[in-house]
Amino acid sequence: MVEEFDKEYFENKPPITIAIDSKNMINNQENRNQNFGYNFLEDEKLEIVKFVEEYEKKISFKGEYSIDQALRFLVYQRILVPA
Repeated sequence: MVEEFDKEYFENKPPITIAIDSKNMINNQENRNQNFGYNFLEDEKLEIVKFVEEYEKKISFKGEYSIDQALRFLVYQRILVPA
C-alpha cells in the first residue's frame, strides 16, 4: 500500500502551494521573539562554549575543528535546511 502511494505520488509530483495573507506582518514582535533559535549558542548564561572547551580539554581532543565549531555548523545547517 505504501509502495503504491509513493510510486503514484512521485510519478505525479503534485505542486505545493502556500497561501500567505498579505495583511499579516512578518516582522511583528511575536515573530521577533520566536526567530532566534540559533541564538542560544551565543548565550553566555548557558556557558555552552565554556562547557565544550572544558570537555575538549578533558578528553584531550585533537581534531582539526573544535567541537564548538561543529556544533554551531550543525545547528545553523538545521536552521537553514530543516528537512
